[in-house]
Amino acid sequence: MNENNVYKTVGAYEGKEPYIFVSYAHANADVVTPILDQLHNAGYRFWFDEGIYSGDVWREAVASHLLSSKCVLAFISKEFCESKNCKDEINLAHEHSTIIPVFIDAIKTPTYLSAGMLMTLSGYNAIYGLHYLSNRQSQTLIDKICNSEEMAECKRITSKDNHQIVKSTLKFSEGFLHSGALNIMDYSLEQTKNEVKKISRLFEEIFYIKHFDNQFPAKDIAETIISVIKDNIGNSRKNLLKIKGPLGSYKNRLLQYIYLLLEKEDNGILPFYIDLSMYEKSIEKGNINEKSELEQLVQNHFEQIKTIITEDPNNKPIVIIDGVRDFSSGHDRIYSITKKYLSQINCKVIISLDTDFTNNHKFTLHPLSGSDFEFFIRINSMNTNNKEACVEFIKNCLDTFHIALPSNTVDATYIYNRLLKLNIINLDAYWISNILREMLGNVLNPELTVSDLYELICKKELDNAQINSAAQLAYDYEYGTTDFSNSDFYFDVRWKTMRKHRSVLEYLIARYYVIKFKELDIEKKDVDEKQLHFLSMILPKSITIFVTPMINQLDVFEGKILRFATKYYEQFSVLEKNQLIFLLGRLKNRTSIEESKALLKTYYQEALDNYFTKDTTITEQNQNAFLLRTISISLMVLGEKQVADRYFDLLLNDKLSNEINRGFHLIYYGDKSYIPNKTRLELSDDPKRGKMTFNALYSSIVGKINAHTYNNMLFLELFTLCSLMQARIDSSVSKRSMFYDRYAEVVINLIDEVLMSRKIKEYEKMKLYFQWMRAELNKYYRDNKQFSSADIYNDYNNAAKIKRTGWVRRDIREPENIVEHMYNCWLMAAFYLPEIIPDCEEYDKNEVLNMLLIHDLGEYRTGDIARPDKEKHQTEYDENENEIMQGMLFSGTYPSAQSLSFLTKCWDDWFYVKNINFEIAKDIDNIQAIYQFCKYYSVDNTKFDKEDARNWIEGIYDIKTVIGRNIVKKLILSNPIFIDIVQAFCDEGEYYE
Repeated sequence: MNENNVYKTVGAYEGKEPYIFVSYAHANADVVTPILDQLHNAGYRFWFDEGIYSGDVWREAVASHLLSSKCVLAFISKEFCESKNCKDEINLAHEHSTIIPVFIDAIKTPTYLSAGMLMTLSGYNAIYGLHYLSNRQSQTLIDKICNSEEMAECKRITSKDNHQIVKSTLKFSEGFLHSGALNIMDYSLEQTKNEVKKISRLFEEIFYIKHFDNQFPAKDIAETIISVIKDNIGNSRKNLLKIKGPLGSYKNRLLQYIYLLLEKEDNGILPFYIDLSMYEKSIEKGNINEKSELEQLVQNHFEQIKTIITEDPNNKPIVIIDGVRDFSSGHDRIYSITKKYLSQINCKVIISLDTDFTNNHKFTLHPLSGSDFEFFIRINSMNTNNKEACVEFIKNCLDTFHIALPSNTVDATYIYNRLLKLNIINLDAYWISNILREMLGNVLNPELTVSDLYELICKKELDNAQINSAAQLAYDYEYGTTDFSNSDFYFDVRWKTMRKHRSVLEYLIARYYVIKFKELDIEKKDVDEKQLHFLSMILPKSITIFVTPMINQLDVFEGKILRFATKYYEQFSVLEKNQLIFLLGRLKNRTSIEESKALLKTYYQEALDNYFTKDTTITEQNQNAFLLRTISISLMVLGEKQVADRYFDLLLNDKLSNEINRGFHLIYYGDKSYIPNKTRLELSDDPKRGKMTFNALYSSIVGKINAHTYNNMLFLELFTLCSLMQARIDSSVSKRSMFYDRYAEVVINLIDEVLMSRKIKEYEKMKLYFQWMRAELNKYYRDNKQFSSADIYNDYNNAAKIKRTGWVRRDIREPENIVEHMYNCWLMAAFYLPEIIPDCEEYDKNEVLNMLLIHDLGEYRTGDIARPDKEKHQTEYDENENEIMQGMLFSGTYPSAQSLSFLTKCWDDWFYVKNINFEIAKDIDNIQAIYQFCKYYSVDNTKFDKEDARNWIEGIYDIKTVIGRNIVKKLILSNPIFIDIVQAFCDEGEYYE
């Protein structure tokens, strides 16, 4: 053990009682430390140089403590005798104190002793200790040291023995411990450790511990926490450990087991357990009056702690505080009072903080959870995307909470599959130990929806009227502006019910949403804006999973949605329209679906027109893009493929649509909160966030793949996942979480699965995007390449290096490259194409020019392929070039790159459209090649044989369009430079005919 661990293990005594001065060489710390540990456990007070504080003068501190000590315990070794400091200590001790030499070498009279040192130590009774240092005989060595009469006065004398002191801490903490921990109160230490191992297995998949920038492995959780406590009990930081997690994640169970483990071990640590929720319950039950009695109660408890601690100042106290909230609970004075009295005690602090209960930051309050905790633990919910991990988690929960299954056919896998059908996204210990019990009681009911399940949970505490009232309070607590700080609501059973778990709160909000919709009077000419406040929001997925089954249960309710949309849609704000469109896309009755489609298609065309209207403000652009997205998704849910095609095209070519899609998902899956009634939509992406969105999208995609449901919604979800990855690749390393680095492999595997499906072939652009994205993820994650938007242009610029293969093969000096070829084609079209063609509305000169400007740009990657080779494998060549070009154009989907929609249209017109403009562009492409041949031939005809030359000239007969043939006549047949070449290999008259 190194010298730093000596201090961490035993500490140096500071006080007025008699103590031992320990002199040793730091090189021998691994031998000395265990001895000091045992002396400490035996009750001896001692000081050594690790007790020197920052700012002390070393020699002064050592000398003053040596002179004040009762005796000097010197661990003699070769290193000791070579140390000037150790020799100075021995000389000073020889003059002013008594020395107890302990030789930690095997030799009876070591040869390394100088004559002076031998003379100094000869007058003292020495202990020769090396052969006692094995584990078996270490106690014998301690006994020999303790037999020294000089040390007798340095032993602690207390009114109680240490065992009784520890029992006092247990008696104090018993009042706060829940029954969940009390069932192992009488277990042996070994049995307690077994229970701790069980709870460790429970948390293993959802546990995260960090020490500043160093992350710990999530294994042996309890053992890891105990090690953290023991290793840091002696440092100067008061706030040791903070455990954060959502309400219902059973942090208290983990803390209670940790407390009992510390209490049962003889380790010099005095643990105290305080659960602040017990104060809350006392107030709720009326056992104490908050204003007059709360502070006195808290003060009394901390006085008890101080009294127990003072019975033996050498023990190291730890106060474990459970039940700290980061949301308002109506009893915020509890936290400030606790903090006040905690500051008066010299102890280590561990807290458990409930998080994630509300998105309403008005209620965020955690006065005890400062940022100065050295160690940080996060306990998360488990996303249901990982079947194997979830099944194991369910098994561990069933074992830990002793949950009996209703039949042999119901096991952890059955439960997991049922959770997926109920659209459960996240799983935690509370869900298993409470909500699952209710589900198992109705497990054979195939009609049971997630809303039905939560209604049963609420009915355990409330009647129907109370549930509806709690629903309104839940909505107001999460999304409203009501000040609850002095409300009796916190003393109400409704608060107790909604605070059981975040999902219970979300169910109640969904219930309120449906209630308010049912209350709307559609017979009125106008709807009161105050009645629509519940629609002015973006519902997250965690709430819509409850809303959808509730609206699908009654046909009359679906009919009301249709009538309401028909009558009031145009009067609504963009957020209100968004909610109405969401509902229209989730109807299940066949007749309702057809009516809904008709309405949505009308809204869709209007939204398209608005989106592409010029001269709109940024706010209007965001609103139009958001509304177009919502309508597109609802129509896609109802199976409209053409809408899916158009929306996918927007995502790939329109930056605003892409970012709004990403930002919406962050809100939808809970990574960003959205406060309703905001006048400005805030749907931007944030590279620092996205864990819940990634997990939820992954879970949904895997579920669809496992069910072989390869539809447009699957492709949209995978695109969103890829786009989120792109945005995080694009962000600087300092902003990007390492979480996404680990997720890259997962996304690559999903892409591979989707690319094997037949359905993806119906969405060719999306297929090509996924192929390109797989290569990008490999580049930036597997190969660790740093992203730069400059790389995009660097690739394009390589086109100027690619020489035309046909000219290279003929050894033409300074042959034309592909950029020159494209520009010369463009220049030819600019010179010779007419502005209009009578009776041909399809003709567009600009479209032809744009195609020619990029038509061979893909050859920057493939290289130029000579015409004969290209014609032999035309289809294969075209597909390869298209894939390369699309990949190049997809580079514009990175946030820092400009949109390449203009270039995309140019290429799509060239590759996909095949209209008259393409035919003309293709002719000009060929004419430019023939022109270039004539140019080279007129300079040096030795580079071409007659057959080769004839083939080039006869290419003019392959020109298909009238415009193309006219260009041939003007630019080649009538060109004075080429007259001789044409006459030698071509019948001009035949061509003119």
